[in-house]
Amino acid sequence: MKGSIYLSGPKAVLHALAGIAAFVLIQGAASAIALLIPVEAAARLLSAIIGIGGSFAFIFFYCTRVLHITLADCRVKKPRHIGLWLVIAAALPVSVSAFFLLFVPGSFAYKNPPTGAVVTILSQAVFGICLAAGMCEELVFRGYIMHILEIKWGKVTAILAPSVVFGLLHITAMQSPNLTDILMLLIAGTSVGLMFSLIAYRCNSIWPGALVHGLWNLVIIGHIVDIGAEHFGAAIFSYTLEPGSTLITGGAFGIEASLPAVIAYWCVIALTVFSEKGEVVSSEKGEVEELEKMVSDTSAPPF
Repeated sequence: MKGSIYLSGPKAVLHALAGIAAFVLIQGAASAIALLIPVEAAARLLSAIIGIGGSFAFIFFYCTRVLHITLADCRVKKPRHIGLWLVIAAALPVSVSAFFLLFVPGSFAYKNPPTGAVVTILSQAVFGICLAAGMCEELVFRGYIMHILEIKWGKVTAILAPSVVFGLLHITAMQSPNLTDILMLLIAGTSVGLMFSLIAYRCNSIWPGALVHGLWNLVIIGHIVDIGAEHFGAAIFSYTLEPGSTLITGGAFGIEASLPAVIAYWCVIALTVFSEKGEVVSSEKGEVEELEKMVSDTSAPPF
């Protein structure tokens, strides 16, 4: 697919980099302003509002004023089959968590945090990790950047390039990674980026991907039930994995980069691809049946 505007290669890259820079600056500003609010839950909510509002404002301004395209061109519009994606969004993190809790040896503990800490954990999980991160990353990566690349280089590049960048950006979240950890993160990060990109194409909207992204963050990294070989930050419950294969524990990045998680990503990718093919076949069959009906009606004798 080619867009309604022309972009040279250097301009497309610069516009994409502008999106990444805006994303980093907006999230940094949101976090800095939240530090000024003494009430933790209110600070998290304000940070989410600034992050989401700032990202949306950037996308709207840049699309309509600079590129002269619409938000709908960037798939910021009403989704299809949202009920199905709500089920998938819940099933993905729950199934991965269940695998570790049921089949990987470890020790479960209730951390018994004070009430204030529980409020902090829950507000950060819901407002910051779920809503802000899920919506902002999908707006910028699967909405704006993916469309810019699609205009210039087509769907394949538009899907692959943001997915690789998405994985690379998460390297900074690791503590003392080695080469194996980095490779695992790149595989997992690229896989999850592909998953979100394909969902955006499948639904012609970024919002189902934002739903999947947000619920994944809430369950897996929201620190409500913290699963991992190591734990960073406060949590309500923890499940500490016994030392074992890095493929299972996920290494320095944690279970999001583990083999079970990658398999889960690819299950959703397969579901997305095959359901799209099924819909195309069904659509084509419906068109054929409608055409046959029209021919039958026109050939019938009048009464």
